[in-house]
Amino acid sequence: GMVNDGSDALNINVPNSYRRGIELTAQWNTTKWLTLGGNATFSDNKILDYIDMLADSPTYGKNLGKMTIAYSPKSMASIFAEFNVKNFEASLRTQYVGKQYLTNNQIEALTLDKYCVTNLDLAYTLNTLSENSIRFGVTIYNLFNAKYCSNGYGYSYMWDNVRYDEAYYFPQAPLHALANITFKF
Repeated sequence: GMVNDGSDALNINVPNSYRRGIELTAQWNTTKWLTLGGNATFSDNKILDYIDMLADSPTYGKNLGKMTIAYSPKSMASIFAEFNVKNFEASLRTQYVGKQYLTNNQIEALTLDKYCVTNLDLAYTLNTLSENSIRFGVTIYNLFNAKYCSNGYGYSYMWDNVRYDEAYYFPQAPLHALANITFKF
């Protein structure tokens, strides 16, 4: 991006860019109690004629050509299985997100690695004599204890004519659970 008079980075819209791709979605009700499904997205997200401007060096500007737009993975996918038997519900969902760049200049040191994470929802509903009910649920997040970061930021700067790239990540929690009770009246 560009910098202001104080050499601070400015955020602006890029004049020439595109996003194109395809998203596929499918769902199959295999039985009364089991539904399977998923989706996948494959895309190409580019900035044309990207000019790299570094903080603390407003005279440095280099046309890097066609670059990938930050936070735009080429592929994402998820699959799920939902079970519903009488008053019991279970849902298993797995999500995959491909590698993402933290900045628009495609520097490998400034990326979020691809990751895959699975969550499990379980619930049981007790019906009362009237239309009221009590639902007990638990969600187990990151079921397989994946170590991943789903977000972060990065930037580059010049110091004594040396380029430095710094990345900061937001690691996600290991396996954890959330319980809930829902009263319907």
